[in-house]
Amino acid sequence: MYETNYHRASSIDDAVAQFAKGTDSRFLSGGQTLLPVMKQRLAAPSDVIDVAKIKDMIGIDVSGDTVTIRAATTHYDVAQSDAVQKAIPALAHLASMIGDPAVRHRGTIGGSLANNDPAADYPAAVLALGAVVKTNKRSIPAEDFFKGLFTTALEDGEIITAVRFPVPRRAAYMKFKQPASRFSLVGVFVAQFDAGVRVAVTGASSCVFRHAGLEAALSGSFTPQAAAAVVIDASGLNADLHASAAYRAHLAGVWCRRLVQRLAARVIQVPPQAQVGAAVADHPDAVGHRIEVDDRAWTQRHLLGQHAAGRRGAARVVDCHELSAGRQAIEFAIRRPHVDTDHLVGA
Repeated sequence: MYETNYHRASSIDDAVAQFAKGTDSRFLSGGQTLLPVMKQRLAAPSDVIDVAKIKDMIGIDVSGDTVTIRAATTHYDVAQSDAVQKAIPALAHLASMIGDPAVRHRGTIGGSLANNDPAADYPAAVLALGAVVKTNKRSIPAEDFFKGLFTTALEDGEIITAVRFPVPRRAAYMKFKQPASRFSLVGVFVAQFDAGVRVAVTGASSCVFRHAGLEAALSGSFTPQAAAAVVIDASGLNADLHASAAYRAHLAGVWCRRLVQRLAARVIQVPPQAQVGAAVADHPDAVGHRIEVDDRAWTQRHLLGQHAAGRRGAARVVDCHELSAGRQAIEFAIRRPHVDTDHLVGA
């Protein structure tokens, strides 16, 4: 790492003033990208202005049909926020899947958006939900914010201060993780509003993008069949040692179809019990619906890979995440005679 001058800003105005004094200044929030590239000597800013402790840039507000997340709010705080879980549960779920616990406790929504990594998660939510990125100078609609590979509409010295998300009728996010980094090889965010459906894809291209074909099909018929009928063109998509362009196109279609199935599913409440898997396997309405279990004891460690046999079939837990304190959403693979394997997903 090259020598640099570190400043901890006390306010947004102070951060802007400190930035202007340097010859090649950079803002620092969670430091999940800037610090690693500085250590590798790929970046050598003259001044680093830390905005992570500015009080006006931390916190979450819900007012009417809008969720406002200030820019220095960590991924962990978004994931754990009761307000976000209630208003836009898909956004809280997305935040819970970013990186690992260390990343989630340090990384921030503003830093992620300003960096605009092509495989980052938040850009998909911002674009699919039609959010507005607020800075110290202006408000930027999501469609105008993301410009390309690691490129945004931000000007020199401009700071993201908050992001305003409209609350959709329903929404969900799913991604195929790169095992080491946990970035998205392909991530898809589906949001349904009264005006129609918005679908954003991350990880598949050099920048997050909306898919017009999927949006048109799902706005006409919000069904897995409508999503499955859309052909996703692989031209222009990323291809590397992890996945070919064709594979990424296929994943985008699969994720979208599964998300629609999840959102269209009816919730089945299963009471806490020792043999919850067997209860799910035997539930008369289980296949094609969502299962939620109210039991703090059902942690991911205990559930993953668990098999349970019932009288009518068998259930295997394939995924699980906490919706809120003491409330788990569990994904089961159900096998029954003459019934294809299906997934039940809580989001």
